[in-house]
Amino acid sequence: MSPEREWASTPRAWSVRNVPVPEAHVVCLAAGFVLRWLRPGRLPGRRLVQRTLGWAAVAAGANLVAQSVRAAARVDLAHPGRVVTAYPYSISRNPMYVGWAFLHLGAGLIAGSGWIVATLPAAAGWMHLNVRREERRLAEAFGEDYERYRSAVPRYLTVSPWMFGRPSRLAGTHLSGRCLAAEGAAMPAKKPQGNGLVLTVLRSPAHRLLSGMAIELRYTGRRSGREFTLPVQYALDGRRLLVAVQSPSSTTWWRNFRTPQDVSVRLRGKILQGTAHVVSPDDPAWERDRRLYERRWRRLAGKVSGPLVQITLHEVRDPR
Repeated sequence: MSPEREWASTPRAWSVRNVPVPEAHVVCLAAGFVLRWLRPGRLPGRRLVQRTLGWAAVAAGANLVAQSVRAAARVDLAHPGRVVTAYPYSISRNPMYVGWAFLHLGAGLIAGSGWIVATLPAAAGWMHLNVRREERRLAEAFGEDYERYRSAVPRYLTVSPWMFGRPSRLAGTHLSGRCLAAEGAAMPAKKPQGNGLVLTVLRSPAHRLLSGMAIELRYTGRRSGREFTLPVQYALDGRRLLVAVQSPSSTTWWRNFRTPQDVSVRLRGKILQGTAHVVSPDDPAWERDRRLYERRWRRLAGKVSGPLVQITLHEVRDPR
């Protein structure tokens, strides 16, 4: 089941207890605003850039907090007792805390206040101490299951050098307290979630920050019949999108397109339909497509040696 379908099946009723007050951020933000009032300390740089980045951080943070609350709609975080499998808990053990941090950063950038931004590390450190205490409690309560979960999902977020098109290692999670406990050893890690932060920005009004380099790709697994979603880096050539497969020996998503398959993509804020297929290095068209891709991504010049995925859009419309 895709994250979107799973969210759709979640009841809309939720408890206000599932939205814990982030005491650390409230206190540190208040301190930052007081210091700003007493002695303004402006951030260096252009205000337009600061506001743009600030609103992007606020959008990403609010989206992450909202999705965390929605995923926990049927679970009382104060007295949890069962498994949920909804994003974003499969990419972070503490996505709500990550969301609050983005909101804190965004507030500082929008205000252009060095004091507010400077209080973020203090708030993050405070929250980290709380998280460590919760983790010890969860380890005692759930034992080996939680240890497996902790080894599979990062505490906060992990951004790898190849941040697009990397699959998540855990398809679902178990909520406990305000952290997460293990979903269970029997749950296979088959659902590529991609990078949650990238997807959040691509789906937000601030998508222009990333939509020139990444698209959201949705497809159906050839064998499982399940729907998957992941962000991938692309090069645009008319109606064609070219995606270079990073680490083809250790990733499997691209193998679904060895035969042409219908897909949908979110390109510059718009959902478009297309057909994807693999262009292998032994294909006569591969060299031409490789040059097009490396022309767009010059830092990869001479480094693209594996298969490419070509997506031909069905509709011809200006995605801007």
